[in-house]
Amino acid sequence: MSLLPAHAEPAVRSVFAGADIAATARLNWLDGCQRPRFEDEVWSFVGWADAPVQMRVTEKNVLFDRITHRPGRVVAKELALAWIATQDECVLALPRARRLPRHPRTIYARVYHLTFWPN
Repeated sequence: MSLLPAHAEPAVRSVFAGADIAATARLNWLDGCQRPRFEDEVWSFVGWADAPVQMRVTEKNVLFDRITHRPGRVVAKELALAWIATQDECVLALPRARRLPRHPRTIYARVYHLTFWPN
């Protein structure tokens, strides 16, 4: 018998727990700008120094809080970080992982479309 209420979801721990997204993805960051952490519900890339000028501010905010299923949210974050941090040791350990990083703008679009699946 579980001690959790029927509506409670078990806690999910990721291999990326506590990760600094900018450092893990090796992105150049502007001084004084807050860096996103893995646990953040919104990853803000506003401080990304190499962001293209045509990248809108809305595209610089990856909204994981729209995914209501908490384990699905963790999976989405893991996918997003693996897509941009292809040289991280956790990603390199995967034999069929993509080795060329995706652009953060692509991550925004992929997470947007992924949001509808777990919900």
